[in-house]
Amino acid sequence: QLAQNYKAANAGIGSMVGDWGSLSFDTTLANSELTDNHTERGQAYRLQYAKSVTATGSTLSLAGIRFAGDFYHFSDASNWREDESNGNYYGQPREQYRLNLTQMINNGQWGSLSLSWYQQNYRQSQINQRSLGISYNVNIASIDYALSVSDNRTYGTESDKQIAFNVSIPLGRWLSNAWATANVNSASHGRTLYQIGINGMLLEDNNLSYAVSEGYGTHGQGNSGSASLNYLGSAAQ
Repeated sequence: QLAQNYKAANAGIGSMVGDWGSLSFDTTLANSELTDNHTERGQAYRLQYAKSVTATGSTLSLAGIRFAGDFYHFSDASNWREDESNGNYYGQPREQYRLNLTQMINNGQWGSLSLSWYQQNYRQSQINQRSLGISYNVNIASIDYALSVSDNRTYGTESDKQIAFNVSIPLGRWLSNAWATANVNSASHGRTLYQIGINGMLLEDNNLSYAVSEGYGTHGQGNSGSASLNYLGSAAQ
């Protein structure tokens, strides 16, 4: 990964462990230029385990990361000065843990249930960040429904709870390779965002994609909209 003020290199190895699943290990070396005269270097060591059980429709993944030296993620390095000035800078990460579990229900006929957990601890303080999420996804009559609930918390601050409901409807009867979407996201303190949109693909090889959306948010968020058009040429395929 290369950027004007950030350079990182990654290498790893992985292997199947018989019927127990797969195990992998990788390391990342990062060089972060935080200011014109301030450069930090650090390493991240990640151990990851994954296991899928076809008979039960279960998938599990676990990951642990240990940071050494003065390691910064790309986003942390990019926002370093802003975060430090507005009081949201928590210091350098010490370790990070992730868990993801997905369970198919009745072989997927009744959808799937997912659980995710994340925690990151910091070196310079007792602050830690935690995130817990549960989601349910199901397809009924070719329409996709998704319901998710999450609780994001930073130690010493109030938690941010969110609930979201998403619907995706295929429009193949009227427009080939197109979907209509509707999303509602309600967060703590009554903030709610409503959004509708259409996205799809055009041309014979489906190499022209488009998306249009319009949204409205309460508590002063107001109206918002976006549109995008992307073409993937044959040379890029």
